[in-house]
Amino acid sequence: MEIENQEYQLYEIYSNIANKERFYDSDVMKLLKDTFYEQKVDFSRIEFKPFRDDVSRQHEGYAIESHDGKIDSKYVHNNLPNPNKMMQDKRSDYQEEKHYTRHMYMIDREKMDGHVDPCIGRIVDYEIPVKRSNEPSLMKYKLGKIDLMTETSDHIYLIEAKSKHSREPLHKAVFELITYLNMISRTKLIHDYNNAKRNAFLYNHTKHDIVPVIMIYKDTKPYHDLRKLDPNSLLGTLILHYGVKFFILENHEYYGQYTLVKE
Repeated sequence: MEIENQEYQLYEIYSNIANKERFYDSDVMKLLKDTFYEQKVDFSRIEFKPFRDDVSRQHEGYAIESHDGKIDSKYVHNNLPNPNKMMQDKRSDYQEEKHYTRHMYMIDREKMDGHVDPCIGRIVDYEIPVKRSNEPSLMKYKLGKIDLMTETSDHIYLIEAKSKHSREPLHKAVFELITYLNMISRTKLIHDYNNAKRNAFLYNHTKHDIVPVIMIYKDTKPYHDLRKLDPNSLLGTLILHYGVKFFILENHEYYGQYTLVKE
C-alpha cells in the first residue's frame, strides 16, 4: 500500500511506521486511517502469510534454552535484573522494560522477592524472537522480540510491556504487538515450548489460546491514551479486530509488586 508517496508492504505498516517519530501525532493517525480505508487494506492474518512463511521457514526456534532470567550488565550485581536501578539511573525505557520483565520471571521462579498478580498468568519466558535467523534474505524484516509470554490453563498471553513512566503513544505498542502476532508461526511457537527443556509450557495449548496483551502502568501516557480512545478510530478498530487485551499495573513507587488495577 502507498502512504505519502512511499510504498509499504503490510508488515512494514505496523513495524516501521510505528517507530517513526513523525507518525506519533493524531493528524498522521488520521492520515493512516483514511489511507487504510481508501485502499481497503485487509486486516486479516492471511494477508501476512507470505511474509510470515518466509520468516518462520528459517526460524531457529522460539524457545532459547539459555534464558534463565539473568542479565549481562555492568549496572547490576550477580547478573540479577534490577528495574529499580534502571529507573533511578534514568536508563532508557527499553532497559527498564527488559529488567522488569526478567524480574517478573525470577519472582515467578521464586529466585527473587516480589509479587506477580496471578491474573497475569505463569511467566513462561521473555524476549521471544519473532525472527531468529542469519539468513541474508531475511534482513529486510525489521522484527524485534515479544517482551513477555505467560500462560493460564486456557490462554497464552503474548505481552508488549511498557515501563512505569512510559511516554510512548499507545498506537506504537499496538502496532508492534500486532506485527509480532501476525509474523509468528503459532504452531511452531507452541511446538517449541511444549518441547523446551528450561521454559516449557505447563498446560496443553492450541494456537487458538494465544491472546495479544499490552501491559502498561496506570497514569502513564499509553494509559491515558487508552482511557480516551475512540473505539471507532483506526486504533480502536485494530484493538477490536485482534482482540487485544490490556493488563493495567498499579503504579507503585518501585518495581517489585506487579499488581493489576481493579477497575
